[in-house]
Amino acid sequence: FDAIYAPSNYQFHPPRPPTQNDYQRDTLRHFCFRVAYRGDCFCGWQTQPNNRQLPSVQKTLEDRVDQLFVRSLNSSEDVSRPPVSNHVAVAGRTDAGVHAMGQICRFRTRRQDLTSRMVQEGFDRVLSEGAFHQWLRVTHVAEVTRAFHPTFTTSWRAYVYLIDVHTTDATSNSGGCVEFWSMEQGLVEKVATLNSLLKELEGRDLDYIGLSYGRIKTKDSICKLYHARACLVQLASTEEDNGKVETSDDHQDPTNVAICIELIGNRFLRRMVRMLVETSMRLVMSDYNPSREHALLATKRDNTSVDNNDRLRKLVLEADRTLAGIAPPDGLIFVEAGLNG
Repeated sequence: FDAIYAPSNYQFHPPRPPTQNDYQRDTLRHFCFRVAYRGDCFCGWQTQPNNRQLPSVQKTLEDRVDQLFVRSLNSSEDVSRPPVSNHVAVAGRTDAGVHAMGQICRFRTRRQDLTSRMVQEGFDRVLSEGAFHQWLRVTHVAEVTRAFHPTFTTSWRAYVYLIDVHTTDATSNSGGCVEFWSMEQGLVEKVATLNSLLKELEGRDLDYIGLSYGRIKTKDSICKLYHARACLVQLASTEEDNGKVETSDDHQDPTNVAICIELIGNRFLRRMVRMLVETSMRLVMSDYNPSREHALLATKRDNTSVDNNDRLRKLVLEADRTLAGIAPPDGLIFVEAGLNG
């Protein structure tokens, strides 16, 4: 995925490490860590006590934090002191089926002997057991100050949505029609139109309430997209040789082509990315294959002087749900979150 998605202005910069003065004022140690996981193996990020079919990412990590860095300490501490929590904070909660490459998390402990390397080795050890080594991995650990919180300190979040245009599974596609996005029907031009629509959202403070799901728990629903683009990418193919998996670029398979939608913003509302992806692709479909709802949109467009590339922004401004829909979760990847640096 690094080859697909690497905007130079938005790379992860580790937060400021603690100084000696920080250690003197704080009895807790704070560790930030990056996590990659397969979304289809979990019921989502947030702990769900009533879900007995799949574990959550949060509960899985908190159990390991408790096992490694909390449980033994609590048992030996003075009972008059409150126990250390194994709570893992996160930059962005993901739904069931949504994957992550660089989810940013944080936990706290009173263990003064811990170093980032010890935390990394501990996670590597416990996550290598059972099937977790295929589902979940901690890729980076850094000690931070008490001021760092992944939800409130991070200033941007980055997502990628990948659409395999040659899949035969209609439930794994966005845009409402598998055949519409096939290579034989002007895919390059359609993706160029999609890119133009998304580009008009960049750098603007917009209210995305019309492309969100559920009750808004914050004071407003204003979001700002710093980067919103669509392009075609060549997915890497792998070949196994004596137990090794190697990437092959010698024979590019046209069936490995995918649509890649890249979104970076200061915040995202619940299911906003998936609704934005689906709505924008349906908007492109309305140009080629009018239906009842697409014809309604076309009628609205004919009665206005809105620029053709500005149609998606107009839908956002008007909270117009004419073409609203929710793309499947399996194409969505939480890529990174971080500080402007």
